Parts: sequence; structure tokens; C-alpha cells
Amino acid sequence: MAASEGKPGAMVEVGSGNEAADTRTRLLDAAAEVYQKSGWEGTSLRGVAERAGVTTGAVYAHFEGKSDLLLAVCERAGAESVLDVRGQVASVTSLRKKLELLHDWYAHRLVAGRITGRLVHDLWRDAFEHPKMRKRLVALYDQIRGSVAENMQAELGPLLAFVPAAPNALGILLTAVFDGLLIQQLIDGNSKSVDALFEVLYMLETLLPPAFRNRGQ
Repeated sequence: MAASEGKPGAMVEVGSGNEAADTRTRLLDAAAEVYQKSGWEGTSLRGVAERAGVTTGAVYAHFEGKSDLLLAVCERAGAESVLDVRGQVASVTSLRKKLELLHDWYAHRLVAGRITGRLVHDLWRDAFEHPKMRKRLVALYDQIRGSVAENMQAELGPLLAFVPAAPNALGILLTAVFDGLLIQQLIDGNSKSVDALFEVLYMLETLLPPAFRNRGQ
């Protein structure tokens, strides 16, 4: 039963139905805030529980531990961000505009937002030490690669005729490229590596026939 809902420090227990879903959302919000402020080492389940206004037991009712909780934070933020950019990209027909939207999303919103490069890196590191987390990440990456391939087919279908590779193979390749760019952004502290990649893509876009550059117009 909830008590003093929304007030810091007011403890609530896990209920059922909407109450349980609300508790989970509050935990994810709190974990994102604690992580952004304190990083992986400084994030504790006790601190997240206090931030969310629930007991530590309520955290364990939803998540197996810190790794599971922060992976859920990453998954939620990523899903929200992808849905947002997917809608924007689908709303334009110009290939150049699609590239510009993706450029802005990756360089300035995906990595700089709630799903930070630092969190993704910390999850990778944790996966090396814990086989169960590694298995979770493998499953997540399978979903990501499939989604990339599906979106490429939907948005760039005719262009794929010029590429001697299956969409699934391109999904794996692009995921690997962007993982590498993520590491570069962590090292550089800026988006210059992503900017460089998109400058090449912009150049390649100018070499395509107009019919492919302006689909639907």
C-alpha cells in the first residue's frame, strides 16, 4: 500500500497491478538519476530505494540486483529514444534529411541523453565479469541488430539493391560500427568521430541518383 506518494523518503511497498508498475517506473527514474550523479560504483540499491521512496525489498521484488536494474534503465531509455527518432525519420522522404536526423540523434541525443555512453560501457564491463549479464546483453544485441536491419529495409529498401549483403549482415555491421563510435566518444569527450562518419555518408549520398535521394517526392 502506498504512503505519502511522491515525497522523498516516504517508504512504499510493492503492490499489484498499476501500483506495481508505478513502483517499477519510479525505481527506473531513481536509478537513472542516481547513476547520472554517482556513476556505477556510487550507485547502490539502498540509494535508489531511498530516492524512489520505497524499501530495498521493493527493489528486489522488481530486479535481481544493480546490474539488472541499470540494464533495465538502459533498455527503457534506448527504446524511448529509438521510437522517437524512428518516427522523425519516417516522416521525411529526403535521404539527406534522414541522415541529418540520425546524425543529430546519435551524436547529440542518444549518447548525451539518459542512455549515456558511460552506462553502456559499464554494462559491457559488468558482462565480462558476470556470465548471466553477458547472456542478457547477447539477447539485447540480437534484438538491436534485428531492429537495425528491419529499419534499414523499411527506410532504405531500394538502396539495398546496390549493396551485395543481406539486411541482417548490414545490421550486424552497423551495430559494430556504432559501438566503436561510442567508445571513441567516451575517449574524445565529443562527437567528432560520429561527425566524421556522417560527413562520409553525406558525400556518398550526393553520388546516388536523384530518385533514390528523394524517395516519395
